[in-house]
Parts: sequence; structure tokens; C-alpha cells
Amino acid sequence: MKLKKVIKLFSLILYYGFAIYLPKSNRPYAFKLTKPIRYHICKNIFEKCGRNVTVERGAYFGDGRGIIIGNNSGIGVNCKIQQNVKIGNDV
Repeated sequence: MKLKKVIKLFSLILYYGFAIYLPKSNRPYAFKLTKPIRYHICKNIFEKCGRNVTVERGAYFGDGRGIIIGNNSGIGVNCKIQQNVKIGNDV
């Protein structure tokens, strides 16, 4: 349990210190890097995170508490999400 909290804290530091500023995923030179980097960081932050999730540049979601995001869904550029939000599949 404690290891999970440490991983989440480290992921929050990585996201807000670095990954939030990476280019948008639709940039041809950045697509292969930015989308997977943010995905792998955010799956440690959200309560549940499906496959093929896109988190775009500038997305803010606090500490990710209560956020559930389904498969093939995304959080847009500069989007702000509050706690306890469920985003379904293909959204």
C-alpha cells in the first residue's frame, strides 16, 4: 500500500513538473513520444485508467483522486477535471 502511494506521488511530480508541458499528441514529431509518456505517468495517478487513453498538453486533474477513465478516451488540451469523475469508453 505504501509503495503505491510513493509511485503516485512520484508520478504527480513527473506529470506536473515535466509531462504537462510536452507538445500536443497530434504533432507529427511528438506523437510517438508525448502520448505514451503522459499515458504511463497518468495510469499511476488515476484510480482506474483504460487502454489507449490520451491525456493532452496542459490537462489538469489535481491529484487524480476518484478519476476513472475508460478505453479509447481522452482528456483534451488545457482541460480541467475535478475529483470523482468517470469518463466512459470511447469518449
